[in-house]
Amino acid sequence: MLYLIISFYKCIYYILILKNYFYIVFSYQPKLYRNKNIMYIYLYGMPLELITELEDRQAFLNLLTINPGIIIVKLGAEWCKPCKSIDAYVKQEFDLMPNNIQCVLIDVDESIDLYAYLKNKKMINGIPAILCYYKGNKSFIPDDAVLGANTEQIKAFFDRCLDKSRSI
Repeated sequence: MLYLIISFYKCIYYILILKNYFYIVFSYQPKLYRNKNIMYIYLYGMPLELITELEDRQAFLNLLTINPGIIIVKLGAEWCKPCKSIDAYVKQEFDLMPNNIQCVLIDVDESIDLYAYLKNKKMINGIPAILCYYKGNKSFIPDDAVLGANTEQIKAFFDRCLDKSRSI
């Protein structure tokens, strides 16, 4: 058993790690998470790290349950030329995101389980695909999405995400 206390911006965060489970207490709200790979503490004013790996569908669902406001997921591959053509632009947009937007960059060859499920359920028809999940959405169905490498559509997508993040 491990017990950590972190103080940041006049808020106290307690973390209790017990076997494979850990509890995070943000002020007074305890939550239980099983997957330590996606454990992060959402601290006020601190930007969220880019997530580049999700093991499977369950890890993705776990991420949706701890959504800080909006989750943006970009699905692509090293061998995909359209994916490569928008990579720099997407990473630039990810760097500009506020701290209530969690950005996820997934290589479909490494997360084939998630990609195959999304494609099988007709939520995406190929790559590149950028999906947006608002807080409270705990399903695989995205709230907003853009498919393909059209930079005008991608810019409009990120603008919509930023507008939504201001209202959360």
